[in-house]
Amino acid sequence: MRLRHARWPTSYLNFYQKERDQPAFPCRWLDVSFAKWNVGKVEMAIEGIENRGLGLLGCGKMGSALLQGWLDRGVAARDVWVLEPNPSTWLTSTGVHLNEGMPETAAMVVIAVKPQMMGTALPILAPLGQGETVFLSIAAGTQISGFETVLGAGTPIIRAMPNTPAAVGKGMTAIIGNDSVSEGQMVMAEALLGAVGQVVRLETEGQMD
Repeated sequence: MRLRHARWPTSYLNFYQKERDQPAFPCRWLDVSFAKWNVGKVEMAIEGIENRGLGLLGCGKMGSALLQGWLDRGVAARDVWVLEPNPSTWLTSTGVHLNEGMPETAAMVVIAVKPQMMGTALPILAPLGQGETVFLSIAAGTQISGFETVLGAGTPIIRAMPNTPAAVGKGMTAIIGNDSVSEGQMVMAEALLGAVGQVVRLETEGQMD
């Protein structure tokens, strides 16, 4: 079973058409230890994705940078599902599953919509909550508790904050997970985010805000 034919709310479509080319939110970074991008993490991430699939909700500047990095590093287009109401010519040419729903047990779903539209777009993913799927958000401003309200308190959720240079593969991304996230899932998130630069783990979510 897949979440097929997901319909984008009209308010989201209108907003996304206007805002998709805005730059990602900048943020300040803390002096904490870097998680290294390495071949082992890439291989581990790709293996999980091959078995269960990878989802991407929203594919504007940052989402496209991530997707390009994943494909360049060996993730097969056939293993990626993208929900994007206004796909670019490049996106349609990648060969990913475009607007075909999401795998029922996706290894990870990356949430890359504008923070102002999170309340409208996130319910699309609610059926995948409380399961094995990890949700990785790169949207500014929405706290983990907000995702837990929609997806369920027992859902593995990782919040990430990439800075603007990540859109061109030279960025820095801070991450923090809730109590439901395993070490292996954090490693997968680091591997996927490493496609656009370095990754740093935070000790508390308050360091991000």
